[in-house]
Amino acid sequence: MFSCLKKKKVYIEAIQKPSYPRWYNRALTMVGTGEIAGSVHNETIQAMYDAVVGKRYGDEVPWCAAFVGFCLSEVGYRTTGSLLARSYMNYGKEVAEPEVGDIVVYWRDREDGWKGHVGFFVKFDGDYIVTLGGNQDDAVNFKRYPIDMVLSYRRVTNEEKKA
Repeated sequence: MFSCLKKKKVYIEAIQKPSYPRWYNRALTMVGTGEIAGSVHNETIQAMYDAVVGKRYGDEVPWCAAFVGFCLSEVGYRTTGSLLARSYMNYGKEVAEPEVGDIVVYWRDREDGWKGHVGFFVKFDGDYIVTLGGNQDDAVNFKRYPIDMVLSYRRVTNEEKKA
């Protein structure tokens, strides 16, 4: 089990289930993947960049959108082709009530700015949302974010399947 902290502990079992979307199950296999301090970079994170934008970067370049895109790409879905979290604002179909594996796009710094964060919806936890994402404290893990930081919940549809 993995936990994420922010005011109280939340315990999440990182266990794949047939009822979960394929990209979410792929994301679960990556829990614990993290940055390497110093001049050496995590090759798995570099492969995420490559899958999304066709280029490898050092693992200190923000990689939340690369993680989401990598997980989608690995199971036959297209990505946004961008390392910007907010690029997922136009992906799939917007939904009001998220389900496990839906994409959650958050604002960062300013709601009307360009910075953001993106990950996969796990569950609601009071005034927070638990997200499975990359580059959350420099690793793939479960983390809580305030609901009022959500810009959009996005459901992956068959239209996003690779041709």
